[in-house]
Amino acid sequence: MIAILSYYFFKLFNWVNLKKPNHQSLHVFVILSYCILMSGLVQACKSSLEIPKIETAVFLGNKANTYSKNPHVSYNMTQKGNKYRIAYKFADHNEQIQTFNTQLNINSVQKAINDFGLPKQLFRPQYVTAGFQSTDNEIKGLTAWEYSAKNKVRPNINKLVKAYRDFAKPIAAFTAKTLGTNATKREIVDFVLKFCQDIPFGVPPSYNQNLHIGGLLTPPHLLVNGYGDCDSKVVLFTSILSFFDEINTVLLYMPNHLGVAIKLPVIENDEFIKIGDEEFVIAEPTGPIRLPLGKKGKEHGPIKEIVSISIGKELQRKTSVEHSEHFIHTGSITFWTDIKDEGEIEVFLNNTQIGKLDISFDQKPECRNINALVVDKEIGYYQLEAKSKKGSIWSGTITVKSNTCKLVRIGH
Repeated sequence: MIAILSYYFFKLFNWVNLKKPNHQSLHVFVILSYCILMSGLVQACKSSLEIPKIETAVFLGNKANTYSKNPHVSYNMTQKGNKYRIAYKFADHNEQIQTFNTQLNINSVQKAINDFGLPKQLFRPQYVTAGFQSTDNEIKGLTAWEYSAKNKVRPNINKLVKAYRDFAKPIAAFTAKTLGTNATKREIVDFVLKFCQDIPFGVPPSYNQNLHIGGLLTPPHLLVNGYGDCDSKVVLFTSILSFFDEINTVLLYMPNHLGVAIKLPVIENDEFIKIGDEEFVIAEPTGPIRLPLGKKGKEHGPIKEIVSISIGKELQRKTSVEHSEHFIHTGSITFWTDIKDEGEIEVFLNNTQIGKLDISFDQKPECRNINALVVDKEIGYYQLEAKSKKGSIWSGTITVKSNTCKLVRIGH
């Protein structure tokens, strides 16, 4: 390409000389021709070079691909010496503007960020049993991760809170100083909730350089980047609350969302869950929508697992979620089947597919069993139909009542 452009440039230059134009015209022509030549060279280079893109979560102040911020919020991070300086302006639970300032040691932050993640080589293809066993042992050795199901891992939030909570200590101190000694538990939770909601929302990448981070930013990573999504903010939220005595928090694992509930006295219009005799009020720190304490977000779905945040204790798993949800004007339906020869069964309410049943039960399960199909619907009447590849299996009308969990068997 360069040789061709050079040849034509030379031919054109000679042609101009033969025509003998004035010197000014010649200069203009030469300059224009030179510009055309350089443009061609640049385009040739662009088309022949592939610049590799390294996906990294260490943006240090740059925005994520998906990013949104409330108009009253400002979030600035600067570097001076060996410190990251953060200045964050947000609105508290009383709609009063607050400014939080802190400094973080750069070396400590970078080490903490790089300590979290799964090496890429763990995701290499496995072809033999010994290979699977090797990978399994490697994952068990990485204590910030846990198995959520067979061949699936997820961040261990309990251990992340324990490992990174010191980065949240300045926020807890700021909360206590701002609210004073007479603040109630609800006021503390509400203040911290608004602190997290107002942090700009952004979706992190899957990798931090060569480490798989699962789209989660740990508290130091979130603070220097100035954004986070639902699970990143949940870790920060629970880390801050871990410094306050007698504030008990549980994680709510849903199919496409991670939520939180706090053990608090329920007040009017609160949405909450009940575990045994204890009531836990829903909190949604994701933002940027400033949902009130006790109000679930649109991402809130059927709860598959509940885990208590307990600093210093091992995480305790549950195979089924024994709780009842209390939402205003809503009820819960748990669909299950004992059919073993139909394959996947599609479930429809009012002609809209709401999910599939792919596990057959030998006996009637508990309400909201993790292997059943659980949906929350507004109270009322719904037309139900269940279909398999062989055709319609069951149809009829079901009733959803407020604050109740209804078990519905799909069978012949």
